[in-house]
Amino acid sequence: MQHPQKDKRAAPAKGSGLLQPLQSNLAHFSCFHYRKPAPTGPVDKASSTTLLSFANPISDNALPLDEEMTFREVKPVIPYFLLLFVAVPTIAEDLRLVTWNIESGGNKPSVIADQLSKLGPYDIVGLTEVDPANSRRYKQAMGDTYRSVLSSTGNKDRLMLLYDESKIQLIENYELVAHNGKRMNTVDFRYRSPLVGRYQHRQSGTEFLVVVVHLARGKEKIRQMQAEGMRTWAASQTVPVIAIGDFNFDYVFETEKGNKGFDVFLAGDTWKWVRPEKLVDTNWYDPEPDGVDNYPGSCLDFTFVAGAAKKWAAQSRVIERPGDFPDDDTTSDHRPVELLIEFGQPVPATTSTE
Repeated sequence: MQHPQKDKRAAPAKGSGLLQPLQSNLAHFSCFHYRKPAPTGPVDKASSTTLLSFANPISDNALPLDEEMTFREVKPVIPYFLLLFVAVPTIAEDLRLVTWNIESGGNKPSVIADQLSKLGPYDIVGLTEVDPANSRRYKQAMGDTYRSVLSSTGNKDRLMLLYDESKIQLIENYELVAHNGKRMNTVDFRYRSPLVGRYQHRQSGTEFLVVVVHLARGKEKIRQMQAEGMRTWAASQTVPVIAIGDFNFDYVFETEKGNKGFDVFLAGDTWKWVRPEKLVDTNWYDPEPDGVDNYPGSCLDFTFVAGAAKKWAAQSRVIERPGDFPDDDTTSDHRPVELLIEFGQPVPATTSTE
C-alpha cells in the first residue's frame, strides 16, 4: 500500500515506451526470538546481538505467547491460474517461495484468502501488510500442512511467514531490530522489524534463513538505515540467506536505477538480486484516481540471496494474473513475486550468529 507521504521519484512520461529487459545507541533488545525447543535464557554473550527468547512462536492472532493455539484448517485448492499461465522453470525446484504485499486496509480479506488458496503450491510464503485480525484466515487458506509466524511490530501492517511443514521444518524465528550497532527499527519500534525464519529442508537437510521485509516508505533516511542494517546482518550469517518482500527501492526499468536505499543495500556485494528475466511493474499507484499508474515500469518488490545462497541456481518472476491491475477495493495493489531455488550440493548446518 502506498501512502500519501510517498517518496518523490522520477515518473516516466505517461505513454512513453519503457524498456522491458529480460543512532547510535542500541535498544535493550536487538531482536525478538523463538527457539524450538525454547528455553528462556540469558543473553548470548558470544554474539553482539541481544536475544529475547519466547516459549512459543509468535502467534497468528497476537494472543499472549504462553497460550496454546489451535486452528481450523481447510484442504488446499488446485491453483486455477496454473492453467492460464504456464511458466516453465529452467532449474530444479528444490525450494519454491513467493512474496506478496496484500495491502492491509485496502483489500477484502476473503478475496485475498481465496487468491492465496489458488496461488500455490509454495514451500514458503512471505506476506507484507498483514492485519493481525486476518492472519488466521490467510493461514487457513493455504491448507492443513501450513504453519505460520506473525511479526509483533508493524501495528496493522505486519509481516507473516507461512511454510509447508511437510517439506520445511522451522528451527527458530525472530525479528531484527539491530545488529552490530546497525539498527533495523527505531527505539520506539515505529516501523516494521524484518521477520526471520531459520528453516531446514526436510528432504536434503539444507538449512537456510528466510527474511521477509517491508522497509519504510515515506522516510528515506529510515529506509537507508534499515537497508544498511540488513546488509550488516546478512554479512555475518553462517547459513545461506534469502530475503523477500516489499523493499520500497523504487527501481525504474528505463534507467535501471533504484533509490538510495537500493544502493546501500547492494553495496559490498553482500546481497545478490535474483532479477526476473522479464521485468514487470509490481505496484499500481493511482491516487487521483484517473485509471493511469503514476509510476509505470518500476519495482518495489524483490527477492535477494546472500552468503552461500548466491551459489545456488535461482530464478524469479513477477506473477501476472488477469485483471490484477488496476486493483480495486477488494484486491491488492501489488503483484506477487515468485522465487525458485535449486540447492545443488546440500549446505551443512552450522551455528548461526544472528
